[in-house]
Amino acid sequence: MDSARYYLAAWRSGSAVSDKDAAKQYAALLDGKAVPQSWDAAVYRFLTQLTELYPDIESLPEEQVDDSPWACSLEVSDAHVIMALRFDCYASVFPAIMQLASHHGLVCFDPQNFKVHLPENLKPDQAAAQARG
Repeated sequence: MDSARYYLAAWRSGSAVSDKDAAKQYAALLDGKAVPQSWDAAVYRFLTQLTELYPDIESLPEEQVDDSPWACSLEVSDAHVIMALRFDCYASVFPAIMQLASHHGLVCFDPQNFKVHLPENLKPDQAAAQARG
């Protein structure tokens, strides 16, 4: 992993996942071995709003590339987004990514810290309250 980049990944999960399970899923995504999933509207909506805030580096004119928080182009499939932030932009952009992922019900995995961030609907106390509901 490039130390000048800060990686994050977002995808839909049907249930809460542990840090360890999220790390396995992330590794599978990187290796291209993740189980193929169908198109996910929530991932698409997340990507659309994310790129409205921070356009993909590939869509920017050359004179604007240095202003982008992205270290490289986003890796996108029908079911996930992997982002590589410039390390110096992490602190200002990470909260927006987390808020968008949670809003769209996506897990967000931070491989540098081996930490999965769950959306509200998958947090154990919220899931239990919905089950009682």
